[in-house]
Amino acid sequence: MEAAPATQLRMFRPNLRDLPEVQLPAGVTVRVATPDDAVPLGAVLELAFAEGNWTPERAMRELLRADDVDKTFLLERDGRVVATCSCQNKQRPGTLGTLHWVAADPAAAGMRLGYWACLTALHELARTGYTACNLTTDDPRLPAIKTYFALGFEPEFGADDHPARWAVVQSQLGR
Repeated sequence: MEAAPATQLRMFRPNLRDLPEVQLPAGVTVRVATPDDAVPLGAVLELAFAEGNWTPERAMRELLRADDVDKTFLLERDGRVVATCSCQNKQRPGTLGTLHWVAADPAAAGMRLGYWACLTALHELARTGYTACNLTTDDPRLPAIKTYFALGFEPEFGADDHPARWAVVQSQLGR
């Protein structure tokens, strides 16, 4: 019998007050994605997740035309999309916003692009009335989890195996 797949790890930021200022690296700009961005958005998600199925159609369906996604931000460098983060609205404004599909081009590692994309989305959530934020992630995504800790997120224990899994992740990150 096959074991059930592990649930994603969850993280929570209890408030969106006192967010640091967004200070993009030199040469990097940020903008809101439009349906015309389906190809580059899908491409950066494919680079980051290597699932083999981030097509422009999927980017349209899950992000650019999804009813539960308020905005998708794109970070660009030299005219190319290098990172993204979406604001998802599983709850109504005034409550809990969600960071959704955070991705950065691995070729730009070290520029903290995921951090800046997430921080941009957090500012948008705060601006539109959300007071807290959550996200889901996977155990092997240590650089992303390190970024989320730097942004003030803390682990949530949504399943029986989460405390042990979080202990391993935090040990791997030296926390």
